[in-house]
Amino acid sequence: MPNVKLVAASTGVSAFVWNVPTGAHQIVLTGAAQGGVPGWVIPGSAGTPVRTGAVGLWHARTNGATGYVASGDYWSLLRGAFHTAVNLAGRGPAQIQVWDNTTGKLLAQRKVASGSSRRTGGFSFRINRVRTQRLYTGWGIWRTQMQPPPAGDVVGVRVWLPDDGSLSIYQVAITRSYGTRVNPEAAAGVGIHLQKPR
Repeated sequence: MPNVKLVAASTGVSAFVWNVPTGAHQIVLTGAAQGGVPGWVIPGSAGTPVRTGAVGLWHARTNGATGYVASGDYWSLLRGAFHTAVNLAGRGPAQIQVWDNTTGKLLAQRKVASGSSRRTGGFSFRINRVRTQRLYTGWGIWRTQMQPPPAGDVVGVRVWLPDDGSLSIYQVAITRSYGTRVNPEAAAGVGIHLQKPR
């Protein structure tokens, strides 16, 4: 984005300075152009972001711990058939898992073969029933009216490495079975309204 400079990044939080062009009052943040989530954005407890070299090569890499190398991408999905794809490289018996975070249930999982070259592993899964999410609106005089969440279950893809293998995650994506990309909920058109100081 023009006129934007990264000034700090730590523990998954980034700070930018934006020189606001004359007449601009709003910035809209959208999902990745190809509908996927870059791996470096969603490192799990066993992952660390690698942001060196060309941006297209940034990724999440194992940090020596056992657990999720990538976790934290969220899609709001309605009933239907979907396909997940994870672009990765490394060695070790990794597992790609699809979780329904609304219900806390594992929808599907597959092991991916080891290999040092980048490759894409994935599989199909279904959501048969969508649950309504409940919002906490406060208590007594401390009540608030919240906007309802997007329709659909919140689904996430996680990549698990059970041992001391080495793994890099470059991108995670979900598509509908008939081929169209599904935009991540976390970046699906969030509008930020700016006010210039007087």
